[in-house]
Amino acid sequence: MRPTRELAALLAVVGLSMGAAGEEPAADAGMFGLRADFGGRGPVTITAASLDYDYKRNIITYRGKVSATQDEVRIQSDVLTITLRDDRGTPTASERGAVTLQEIVASGHVRIEQGERWATGGKAVFDQPKRILLLTESPVLHDGPNEVAGERVVVYLDEDRSVVEGGSRRVKAVLYPDRDDEAPAR
Repeated sequence: MRPTRELAALLAVVGLSMGAAGEEPAADAGMFGLRADFGGRGPVTITAASLDYDYKRNIITYRGKVSATQDEVRIQSDVLTITLRDDRGTPTASERGAVTLQEIVASGHVRIEQGERWATGGKAVFDQPKRILLLTESPVLHDGPNEVAGERVVVYLDEDRSVVEGGSRRVKAVLYPDRDDEAPAR
């Protein structure tokens, strides 16, 4: 593998550190919110049964019990596909490298974990240019004991908001009241 593409591939996977280079991590977005940058600055570890890198199309595909981890963020899936955009020839290409992250698609038994928050579903798509994360195929979001389920979840990473759509079924939320604000027993 060519070193610049290898490095881009590793950075892209935890392009799950979804912030652009040099951005500060956004504040916590609240229940079920994902930060615009997961805060990842540590090394990326990816394990899979196989890795296929299509140099001409700039597509990296990991298959077989894929696990990508950086700091407290972990993504598991059957397949993880990373699409890179070739920026060679653009005025700022030398500043940020020859390739940049375009899209990450996790499919098959997807689980995204961050601390006490996790999401499951059949497919997760991170679109870098639009700065959205789309969860489909029976997604369920968990924040501790609380959970929200729907047909489709769209997380707008730069807006600190999420939309859960019911589609052919209704959105379901199970929320447990915060017990910290109860009056102390006498």
